[in-house]
Amino acid sequence: MGRKSLVAVRRLEILEHFYHLIIEEGLEGASTVKLSRRMGIRSSLLMHYFPTKEDMIQALIVWLMELYENRFLPMLEEKQSPEARFETVIDALFSPAWENLADGRVFYSCYTLIFRDEGVRARFQQTFARFHEHLCHEITRAADAGLIKVSDPSQSAHILISWVEGFNFYQRILADQESFEAQGKIFRRLVENLFREGVH
Repeated sequence: MGRKSLVAVRRLEILEHFYHLIIEEGLEGASTVKLSRRMGIRSSLLMHYFPTKEDMIQALIVWLMELYENRFLPMLEEKQSPEARFETVIDALFSPAWENLADGRVFYSCYTLIFRDEGVRARFQQTFARFHEHLCHEITRAADAGLIKVSDPSQSAHILISWVEGFNFYQRILADQESFEAQGKIFRRLVENLFREGVH
């Protein structure tokens, strides 16, 4: 019980190789031929798990979200009090460790496809819906404990995601690690103060 099937293990292995191939070659250069060569397998075997490159990209987006969940959720479960959980959420979202969890070359390469691939757009919508659900839960928990003031936890989660994504996008343009850390601390204080004073 609880063990992954051989198919799931093999799919995960393929996605990990695909992820690193995108880092090295870019999404456009990460062909299934190069991937099969990299893994030392036949292209036909690769297609058994992912019939098309588009299928692989969509699965990769889900896998990226799971990377964040696997870091985020256990970190929260270690915290017992609502205040500690909320502070952990804000600390994590504006930290370099959070942004560096997935390589931006992979994330943003996949992201650009939402403008012309409805399947990719749908996957991003699904993964961000999961992110939103986790944040909404933590915001509600903090509000119920009287730590923050929000009239609509769902809308507040949308706002928080927008801030996080905008912050990370802009910091990647600046490409300055020292600035990232300093600005992250400022954003963290601003967001926490705003939530404590009231989001309406």
